[in-house]
Amino acid sequence: MAVAGSSRISGPVIWVVTETHGLHLDDLVVLAAWAICMAWCWQLWRRPTR
Repeated sequence: MAVAGSSRISGPVIWVVTETHGLHLDDLVVLAAWAICMAWCWQLWRRPTR
Protein backbone atom coordinates (compact mmCIF):
# COMPACT_ATOMS: atom_id res chain seq x y z
CA MET A 1 0.00 0.00 0.00
CA ALA A 2 2.88 2.37 0.68
CA VAL A 3 4.17 2.13 -2.89
CA ALA A 4 0.78 1.90 -4.62
CA GLY A 5 -0.90 4.51 -2.44
CA SER A 6 -0.98 8.21 -3.08
CA SER A 7 -1.47 10.80 -0.40
CA ARG A 8 -0.41 14.29 0.52
CA ILE A 9 2.39 12.89 2.74
CA SER A 10 4.00 10.86 -0.08
CA GLY A 11 6.54 13.56 -0.67
CA PRO A 12 7.51 15.20 -3.92
CA VAL A 13 7.53 13.33 -7.21
CA ILE A 14 11.12 12.46 -8.11
CA TRP A 15 10.52 10.69 -11.42
CA VAL A 16 7.41 11.19 -13.55
CA VAL A 17 6.29 8.01 -15.38
CA THR A 18 2.99 9.29 -16.80
CA GLU A 19 0.81 12.32 -16.17
CA THR A 20 -0.89 10.57 -13.24
CA HIS A 21 1.87 8.24 -11.98
CA GLY A 22 5.40 8.72 -10.74
CA LEU A 23 8.02 7.77 -8.18
CA HIS A 24 7.63 9.68 -4.91
CA LEU A 25 10.29 10.31 -2.28
CA ASP A 26 8.34 8.04 0.11
CA ASP A 27 8.62 5.16 -2.37
CA LEU A 28 12.41 5.22 -2.00
CA VAL A 29 12.07 4.70 1.77
CA VAL A 30 9.84 1.68 1.19
CA LEU A 31 12.23 0.30 -1.43
CA ALA A 32 15.20 0.68 0.94
CA ALA A 33 13.32 -1.10 3.77
CA TRP A 34 12.36 -3.93 1.38
CA ALA A 35 15.98 -4.33 0.23
CA ILE A 36 17.24 -4.51 3.83
CA CYS A 37 14.64 -7.15 4.68
CA MET A 38 15.52 -9.21 1.59
CA ALA A 39 19.24 -9.06 2.48
CA TRP A 40 18.42 -10.19 6.02
CA CYS A 41 16.34 -13.11 4.71
CA TRP A 42 19.19 -14.07 2.37
CA GLN A 43 21.63 -14.10 5.29
CA LEU A 44 19.30 -16.27 7.36
CA TRP A 45 18.81 -18.69 4.47
CA ARG A 46 22.55 -19.01 3.84
CA ARG A 47 23.33 -19.55 7.56
CA PRO A 48 24.51 -23.12 8.23
CA THR A 49 22.27 -25.18 10.50
CA ARG A 50 23.67 -26.36 13.81
